[in-house]
Amino acid sequence: ATVYDARIKMQGSFAVPDETQLKNLIGDGQPMWDESYLVFGTTTNLTGLRAEDHVAINDADAPWQPCMEFVRDKRACGGGSLVVARAHLDAGAPPAGPISFNGSISLRGTTSFNVLYGGRELEATIRSTWTTPSFGGDVLPATSSVTAHGFEANWQAADFGAPRISTTASITDPAMWKGTNFGVDLIEAMPVYRMVNRVAKYCLLFVVLSFATYVCFELLSRLRIHVVQYGILGLSLSLFALLLLSLSEPIGYTAGYVVSAGLVLIQSTLYTAAVAKRAVPALVFAGVLAGLFAFIYVLLGLETYSLLIGALALFVVVSALMVITQTIRWPARGGNGTDAQPEAAAP
Repeated sequence: ATVYDARIKMQGSFAVPDETQLKNLIGDGQPMWDESYLVFGTTTNLTGLRAEDHVAINDADAPWQPCMEFVRDKRACGGGSLVVARAHLDAGAPPAGPISFNGSISLRGTTSFNVLYGGRELEATIRSTWTTPSFGGDVLPATSSVTAHGFEANWQAADFGAPRISTTASITDPAMWKGTNFGVDLIEAMPVYRMVNRVAKYCLLFVVLSFATYVCFELLSRLRIHVVQYGILGLSLSLFALLLLSLSEPIGYTAGYVVSAGLVLIQSTLYTAAVAKRAVPALVFAGVLAGLFAFIYVLLGLETYSLLIGALALFVVVSALMVITQTIRWPARGGNGTDAQPEAAAP
């Protein structure tokens, strides 16, 4: 899986409802402003927090604390991984003006980074050195730039009906979180296992072209190759995908491909030299197989035109086989080495 380490910087403000709104919300209850706190949470494990992570609420620094240590209510802290920070407000009258916050937090995750936002206005920017992002969610980036050095994307959204105030005992009440969802998936342009799977599909091409080369040796140089030797050659070539899979996991796809191709090329070439007992057929076979390995590697690296280039290459190979077979003097269909002629009909 693709693992990332994210450093999140955030700032914003909460508008305090007026007395009429508060009375309609809580009835005869009394807000306890001195027990106010800011909550940050994820739906999965909250990992990656550092000692320097903090938040300032109304310019007063506050450390992040586990939810259960501060709220001490399992119902309120359920439904996600939460950390809280005390707001340090006065116990008496409501705060004068909006409550601002400015802080940072560190996260670690895999594959994707998504934000669920329930506020009125949103402006967010995500920067990374990852070169193959996939943006998703309810809102796509207003602007984005993807280069060979990474990407930067900016989101802007507004929901004039937000935030949705709730009096539930749970902090992660689903009724509250119906806002904007946006994020990015860190996809791999050439994931190892998908590449190995594609290579395995091309193994049949390796075997067919190698067998065709052996057949040409038999027809052009009167070399006789037993069917068992064909089978052993096919077995050697079929090991390429297995070697690639086992080597790509510890040393990477490119190095695994080079080593696997080299091992199979050396093994099959030496076997061909032993079968032919001549250097020229072995060198020709090595050149054909090496060219095929190089072509498949380049072909799989092409994202947009791989199907087109592969189809054209197969067309060229078939055309070459047609030309080569025209130079061969095929045995006649008759049993005596000459074309069989139909007998004349009796009068």
